[in-house]
Amino acid sequence: MTDKLCDKLLNGKDQHRDTASIALKAVIVEVTTASLSEKILVSLAPQLINGVTNGKSAEIKCECLDILSDVLHRFGNVITKDHAYMLTALLTQLSSTQASVRKKSVSCIASLAPCLSDDLLAKATLEVIKLLKIKRAKSDITRTNIQMIGALSESADEYTDDEDASWKVRRASAKCLSAIIASRPQMLSKMYQEACPKLVDRFREREENVKFTEPVLSIGILCSPRWLLKQEVPKVVKSINRQLREKSIKTKDKSSTSNLKIEALAFTRIVMASHSPSVFHPYIQALSGPILSAIGDRYYKVTAEALRVCGELVRVLRPNFEERSIDFRPYIIPIYKAILARLANQDQDQEVKECAISCMSLVIATFGDGLQRELPSCLPILVDRMGNEITRLTAVKIYQS
Repeated sequence: MTDKLCDKLLNGKDQHRDTASIALKAVIVEVTTASLSEKILVSLAPQLINGVTNGKSAEIKCECLDILSDVLHRFGNVITKDHAYMLTALLTQLSSTQASVRKKSVSCIASLAPCLSDDLLAKATLEVIKLLKIKRAKSDITRTNIQMIGALSESADEYTDDEDASWKVRRASAKCLSAIIASRPQMLSKMYQEACPKLVDRFREREENVKFTEPVLSIGILCSPRWLLKQEVPKVVKSINRQLREKSIKTKDKSSTSNLKIEALAFTRIVMASHSPSVFHPYIQALSGPILSAIGDRYYKVTAEALRVCGELVRVLRPNFEERSIDFRPYIIPIYKAILARLANQDQDQEVKECAISCMSLVIATFGDGLQRELPSCLPILVDRMGNEITRLTAVKIYQS
């Protein structure tokens, strides 16, 4: 039956060809046993290849390639002795003048590729590369060959790295470990000893998808007893610092650049608030510039957070009125001017207005003895803010300092 249908497909009239094609596809779908498929394919596969190579019309070639693709997809391993013959015939069709023939040839070879031996797969790849090297080839032919290389690449073994595991496996392992940490808090001590060092080492991960998963996993471990965490702090900080120096935005945060600024400012504020002021005195010059620059940022959330950080910077500069451990005078006027620009601006977000009022009050309370000339222009603005219903509460509270 399949021989007759194949004959009608190759040599029959147009109206019979479509019927024969549909019938052949239905037969292939219904074949389930290996013994029956082998008997059918012994005669069917060579006839389909002849239909592709023996000067038939583009319509017949496309029908044959469609059916052959289904055959190879389901029974490619059954007809291994014909692989070399089929591959040679199909590769010649990549240079066909008919785009539909080239497209279906790519699909057909892609179905054959997973069943090929390493030698035949290498041969197919080299043949396509030779076609790509032809400088005078038409652009559509070149495009077809590029698609063919992509299809052949998908049939190669899974890529592995120095740990002999694909990045998908590593990412899945990280997610699995995260679930264990979340559901087994009683195992945290063991996690620190066994998992934490490996996580720190994996911060050097090449693949972005895995690299972003591992810091998230680390957060789960960090939410645990501090005495265990302290043992790993030097390694964690060193590895994270290396990541922060990279250009990859995704590694730092999956959000936008503005969010990165906010997180960096919030981190700086928390560090300043939780450590002795003397720790930061050697770095005041390096810290003050970016902080004051962020106060002038166009995004209101960045500005508000920068003003909060500036408040901590003021406390660091002059933690004690009795003693002077650092010469803070060069920083007073730049800080004052940056805050005043925000304080005097009425057309801005409410959060920025409140942060500017609070920060300016702290500056006056801390550096008032060095701002005698500037106070006449600043104090009226603060008084005016007490008359505004929106900023009144914040403005009244500043007199506590």
